[in-house]
Amino acid sequence: MDKPIIFYGAGKEAESAQFLLEKFDPICFVDKDSSKYSRLFMGKKVIPFKQAMDEYPDSLFYITTSKYKHEIISELLSHDITNERIINYDAVTERFGCKILEHRAGIGYVDGHFRIGFCCGIAGHQNYPGITVYLDMQPGNYERIAQYVKTERNRIISSLGEDAHVCKGCPNLEYGFFTDRKTISLLTNPLPLVCNCKCFYCNNPMRIRPNLPKSELKKIDNFDFAALAESFERYGLMNTKATYGWTAGEISVAKHKESFLDFAKCHTVFILSNALVYDGLIAEWMSDSSSNGYLNVSLDSGTQETFRRIKGVDAYDRVCENVVKYGVNREKGLELKYVFCEGYNDNDRDVDGFFEIAKAANASCVVMERNFFDLEKPLKETTIKAAARFYVSAINNAIQLITGESFTRKQATSIHSTAHMPA
Repeated sequence: MDKPIIFYGAGKEAESAQFLLEKFDPICFVDKDSSKYSRLFMGKKVIPFKQAMDEYPDSLFYITTSKYKHEIISELLSHDITNERIINYDAVTERFGCKILEHRAGIGYVDGHFRIGFCCGIAGHQNYPGITVYLDMQPGNYERIAQYVKTERNRIISSLGEDAHVCKGCPNLEYGFFTDRKTISLLTNPLPLVCNCKCFYCNNPMRIRPNLPKSELKKIDNFDFAALAESFERYGLMNTKATYGWTAGEISVAKHKESFLDFAKCHTVFILSNALVYDGLIAEWMSDSSSNGYLNVSLDSGTQETFRRIKGVDAYDRVCENVVKYGVNREKGLELKYVFCEGYNDNDRDVDGFFEIAKAANASCVVMERNFFDLEKPLKETTIKAAARFYVSAINNAIQLITGESFTRKQATSIHSTAHMPA
């Protein structure tokens, strides 16, 4: 391609798709988050859309985010950028839609049954649209389940504008331009799977699993995520460029670890891990350049005592050693996460210690989030200052920073403003 190419979206999905950078060699990234303009992302500058239009008026665009794809297509078309200039263009229609429901799906477990959910319940909307699976979640039933989920999911999306719809009143339900393709771009497994850690901010090991009977735990732990994902693919539920996320429990001690890591060899995958165990199969996947994805490790601290208080185990040195080992010869992204827990790790010592490990591990990215149980509370001044120090440390160490969705836009702005205040 002779014309310059611009990637629209400098976020997680772009970071996990290194092959796109190598294939298209974009001249820059465009993003709406002004906090990203002061540093490079994957070695490229990040600029506002207007600046891109002024500097590269004949450029082509590749949209790197599935969540906001329809919104970006609509924006590009409104600025007289034809669909021929959008490399991964999808047709859009003006209708009721939801950028979350139409692109995400998670496999959960509620009241004794597996449930395919399509909504994260943002903004306190409690009537999460989803499909309860009453069939046994065994490999022999996966094809029937995929067929049923496809039919029901299309029905839910097609009826979004109706008065009696479960989503009525949700602030994420909008009337605008949405892509016609109703495929899933992100599939995750937020199940109460077995875990060897006891993070106090996590519902799973502390509150959910202890209250489930052994018969239900057996059903959950026998679930084969990769096998169901393959059935979803065969029935046309999945986008051809979909991302699959192992987001619950600990994969290194999971029954179907090998199945999922084999699936990961030819799919874009991200894995959340506590790194209590250094796993050879995960390390092998990390060093494989033929597929795309990243490993995300929640370290949440920079000192041994804070780690023990938050994670419920005394294994800080071991986890730091494992994280550094995963960073050796890696071909995939290595993200280190820091869940801010008020009164525990919102201090200079832990933030600074965390970045020492991030540098030693050659981390590609750091992510900051809030404790789930603090989301209804206003941010304390100590947390704002610690998060601002985190922000500045990421810039000073040239490590890509992602501010998670658990921070509201207003909170993120407050953190960025504090970070840029003169000392």
